[in-house]
Amino acid sequence: MKKLMLIIGLVLFLSLTGLAHANLLGDGLVSYWKGNTTDMMDLHDASVLGGADADYGSGKFSNTAWDFDGNGDGVNTFSITSIAQIGNEHDFSVQYWVNADSHNSDFDGLSSHGNADTSGTTGWNNAFASEDSLGLLFRTKDGSGTTQNFNATTMNTGTWYNVIITYNATTGAAKLYWDGTQKDSQTRDPSSFINFDSTFQMGRWSNGESASRDFEGLFSDMAVWNKTLDVGNLTALQTNGFDTFTFPPGPPALRTLNISSPLPPNASQFNLNNLSINMTANSSSIVNATLYVDGKPNQTVTGLPAGTNIPINFTLFFGNGTEVTFNYQINVSNEIFGITAGASNMTVNHTVHIDTVSPNITTNFIENQLYYNANLTGTFNISDTLNLFSYNISIDGDQIDGDINLATTFLQYNLSTNLTSLQPGNHTLTIRAADGHTAEELYKPDDWEINSGLFDSYLEFGTPQDIEITIDTSSSSIWDTFGYEQLLDRYQWTFEPSDYSQTEYIFTVDTNGSYIYIREDDPTYQDYLIIGEHWVDFLLTTEEDEVVEITRLSDTSVIVNVSNILSPEFMEFESIGDLNVNTRNFSFLTTNISVTFTDPVLEGEPFTTVVSWDINGTNLSEDRINLTFFNYNNTNYTGNVTKTFNSHYINFSFTSDAPDISPNTTAVKVFNWSFAGGSVFNGSIVYNHTISAILLDNCSTLPTQTLNFTLVDEVSDLPVNGTLEAYFETYVTDAEKIVSFNLSWSSVPARSEFGVCLFPAYAEYITYAQFQYASPGYATKNYYFPNANLSNETKFINLLLNNASSQIQFTVLNQNDDPLENAYIKVLSYDIGTNSYVISEILKTDTEGIAYGQLVKSSGSDVQWYQFMVEFDYDVKLTTEPSKITEDTRTFRINTVDTYFEQVAKKNSLVTSLTYSNTSGNFNFIFSNPAGTADTYCLAVSKQFINSQSVENLSCTTGSAGSILVAAPDNPDNNSIIATSSVTIGGSLFPLETLQISGSEVFKKFGKTGLFVTFLLTLTLVMVGIWSPAIATVMALIGVSMAVVMQIFMLQWSMIVIFIALGILTVYRINRQ
Repeated sequence: MKKLMLIIGLVLFLSLTGLAHANLLGDGLVSYWKGNTTDMMDLHDASVLGGADADYGSGKFSNTAWDFDGNGDGVNTFSITSIAQIGNEHDFSVQYWVNADSHNSDFDGLSSHGNADTSGTTGWNNAFASEDSLGLLFRTKDGSGTTQNFNATTMNTGTWYNVIITYNATTGAAKLYWDGTQKDSQTRDPSSFINFDSTFQMGRWSNGESASRDFEGLFSDMAVWNKTLDVGNLTALQTNGFDTFTFPPGPPALRTLNISSPLPPNASQFNLNNLSINMTANSSSIVNATLYVDGKPNQTVTGLPAGTNIPINFTLFFGNGTEVTFNYQINVSNEIFGITAGASNMTVNHTVHIDTVSPNITTNFIENQLYYNANLTGTFNISDTLNLFSYNISIDGDQIDGDINLATTFLQYNLSTNLTSLQPGNHTLTIRAADGHTAEELYKPDDWEINSGLFDSYLEFGTPQDIEITIDTSSSSIWDTFGYEQLLDRYQWTFEPSDYSQTEYIFTVDTNGSYIYIREDDPTYQDYLIIGEHWVDFLLTTEEDEVVEITRLSDTSVIVNVSNILSPEFMEFESIGDLNVNTRNFSFLTTNISVTFTDPVLEGEPFTTVVSWDINGTNLSEDRINLTFFNYNNTNYTGNVTKTFNSHYINFSFTSDAPDISPNTTAVKVFNWSFAGGSVFNGSIVYNHTISAILLDNCSTLPTQTLNFTLVDEVSDLPVNGTLEAYFETYVTDAEKIVSFNLSWSSVPARSEFGVCLFPAYAEYITYAQFQYASPGYATKNYYFPNANLSNETKFINLLLNNASSQIQFTVLNQNDDPLENAYIKVLSYDIGTNSYVISEILKTDTEGIAYGQLVKSSGSDVQWYQFMVEFDYDVKLTTEPSKITEDTRTFRINTVDTYFEQVAKKNSLVTSLTYSNTSGNFNFIFSNPAGTADTYCLAVSKQFINSQSVENLSCTTGSAGSILVAAPDNPDNNSIIATSSVTIGGSLFPLETLQISGSEVFKKFGKTGLFVTFLLTLTLVMVGIWSPAIATVMALIGVSMAVVMQIFMLQWSMIVIFIALGILTVYRINRQ
């Protein structure tokens, strides 16, 4: 035992000695560099010279040291006289550790300040004295140029040495220490020695004036003090270095620490599961903080960066149903180079109550309202017959308002809060109010433990929360008698004093660590106590004029003076129970609205606009949101709106053709929607789109050219001047809605080129056009566009003329030899220069099936070859072999009835797309027939079952272009949904596109990731059975089947059956072999 006590004493002595040295070393410390540019005091970061920053080694005590190469390396720090905390006396001490690799020449510098080797300057240098002796030199020089050297002392290479230089500005005494032993000293005139302000350097002589005076070796743990170190400091440094010491703060001017009062404030009361405790600090160095709860460390944050208003945050977590009162303090300190050495401040004790109370809450708030673009509003009346302590307003658990220490019995709260940050869906508004007194009944009454001692001389209430509340008299007499009785909502306790001659009695209330909160601000009640989730009062059931005064002794102890007692023989107190918290939840719903529409749009062009209400997660029925009014282009179209519904969206769609806006070139048209149905909605949904007119001209006004015609002599292939007249019937998608244009071009000046321009520049038109052109000396000719596309890509067309042509009559008959009107005859003449046939003229038959053209007859050696193409209903019905014209008439006979193969060819020329929108829940089928013919298009949406499909929605329309919008059906069973588009041409039905989406929410969640997971699962199972090909095949079947069952991967049932059949066949073939 004596040995143990001796060891303990020795350890204590060494610890105290180290602490004393730490205080001495840290006092006045200005800067400290372990072996890099960072000043661990956060005051003076160094700058490197040469390559010192790229070369590091291990120091004497730390793992960092400068590794100087003796050739230009060095470190700049600061000017000692520029540092405020050096003081007017300029006392200083410098220490470092060195380990020389080699010695290049005399005066290899270790450190310097000023230049002690140049005339007219002052300063000091610390260097090796000579190449031979490896001695240590400390040279000083005053303003008159007088130089003094310290005695040289031999040092060895490859060995660490501790060097310390001290200077006393009062006496002028400078001393050199080596490994804690003074080697030499000198005394100078202080006024002439230290008046310099050049840069303090390490690893070189006198600011590195010569590369031959640079140190080669390791250099670490450089420190500067603004005082003269004593012998005790030197021994501690030489023996232990810095890393074993704890430093106190430096000068107050640069080692600051100020803290704010923490929040929540004292005597706060909350009903929260997570309580934030925070404060701020101003510090000149790194900050650490520890939260103490009930006097014990609870949480610590470290390494907060220096600065102003540094946030310090803690969070205390309380489980559901936790009610507790606690006090907290925060100890804040700052540190120097990882060692606590700065100021330290402890906040005062703050008490916080986590309390459950139940005041009354009434409101006019209407539940289950749907909100869009509106504030959540309501009036809440919070009242309590005794006293309200706090209230809290939150949405989905996030607090939006609240207050404490209300000191009132009634509070009216008018709620108005913005909801734009909430996601669509169901939400909960929570109103919580707390008072400071009795709950309706005791919490877990069977878990209370009551102790009154051997002689009933005191009362100790042990609560279900392990709080012990002890009530006794100040005299603590064993002759006094306490008693108690358990009621529904409280414990009543009694006191019979041994001396009942008095009218005033003093009680003490103590706890086992829980804070005692004194309620003194309740105007309707005597002073009482709140301890944890419990209240304690001293109201006597038989006294009306008693006076209760409470005085605090500590956080966990109070004195209660009960006076003016008329009947002291037997006192019965109301006494001890639980607090109340009343929490009411109110449901409401929010939605987002998305709008889709076409902008810009051409007049006559069909468009669809959709307003989608996002009801995902709300379980709203279809009739919850209804359209009350829809206006477009100042016209009421409410009855033309289509409503569709699924579990995610309620969609309102309107389809129309853009109106005629003539004579304007553009016009803005407005959409205006209004809705109703159990919703809170501010304002209409208003938006607009721009309509552009369909315009063509002769390029006199419009800038975007779509056609360029040139009159060309068919024989010479040279342009000729002439005239052109044109007629256009133009439309966008619906051939029934055409816009007509008659165009002509001025003949002055004479021209051979003629342009056609369109508006707007992005437009794409379908047009029928007829052209008539002529030139002096040439016969007038015609040219037709039966069904041409016009865009901002210019088409260049040559219109051919021939002065040797004759009028030829063409007749077109159908399969019944009836004249065929509106048949187009393309006359193609042979061009010798290009060895090809080019269009010479396009003719159109009249009601008699007749058209006239200008062609060159072949006669003798003058031969002109022609080829003819006859088109009807935008189909080429006949293409002739090359032939000569020798007669004045020619007849063509064609078949106008399409064969099945011709119908298929038409189907293949259609432009269609089938898409699905997750946002609106709609399938969208867009179709266009470039030929402009009207056919019947349909879109069917079906549910996929195990062995069948069920058509849920079907929509058809007839036209040459347009779109069909069909909503996906409600799908609670997560079936696959299949959309199929089709077209009927000439009585034959042709399927077009099929699009399948998964009804599985799991599959929607995994998406493409599900495919990867399926691959990994299948590969893993295959590797399990890799030893047998048959087993591996079976495992592959199992892997894919599991993925389909878990709905992370989707296959149609037909594909699953085929997959399994192939697997069985593979296993069978393997086993046969």
